[in-house]
Amino acid sequence: SMHGDSLAAAICKMNRSGNYPGITAVALLYQYVCDPLNFRHSKEYNMKFGKSRIYANLLKWSVWVLLAIGLVSLQTAPGLFAVFGVKPLLLFPLAITFAFFEKERAAGGYAIFLGALWDVTAGKALGFSSILLLSICTAVSLLVLYLVKQNLINCILLTAAGLFCYDLIYYLFYFLIWGKPGVWAPLVFHLIPSFAYTIAITPLFYFGVRFLTEKLAVED
Repeated sequence: SMHGDSLAAAICKMNRSGNYPGITAVALLYQYVCDPLNFRHSKEYNMKFGKSRIYANLLKWSVWVLLAIGLVSLQTAPGLFAVFGVKPLLLFPLAITFAFFEKERAAGGYAIFLGALWDVTAGKALGFSSILLLSICTAVSLLVLYLVKQNLINCILLTAAGLFCYDLIYYLFYFLIWGKPGVWAPLVFHLIPSFAYTIAITPLFYFGVRFLTEKLAVED
């Protein structure tokens, strides 16, 4: 433990010139065997692998940003994926499934970004979707952390519950409070069918996002 840590540190200091990288690698391996819990917090580990984690994080978030931009382009494309004039929401299941597999801070940050992207492209009040998605996705992430198992059924149920809350608030503020004639038409002919369509495609997001989170995972 302490002996392994001090020995590895001493060897790394002796090899500061970098002429013998194999010696440093052996020293780090020895430290890992002697004290694996403190190994990742050691100065030598951070010197060797800190940059790799930075690059891995850059790659990870670049993929998620590009995926969001691609999906919002598909979501706003006229007639694409439309069934009887009804289109699914693509950003919402992405946000929920991301929160389902990531920690609450990452889930909340990504939810804010997705909400802002959604508001800008859909002509909504900027911040409307960000606030709702932040609240919903943080709750989903915490539920998975403390109460809910990570499986497809739970993901679908949480997506349905979250989308119900989102649609309810959206309908209230954008339609119901204005009291115009035919205020039930958007609910019956748009929100409810879109809700069903979105839930139906949620399994695709579940398996796709699970695959990406496993491949892009960055160790703490």
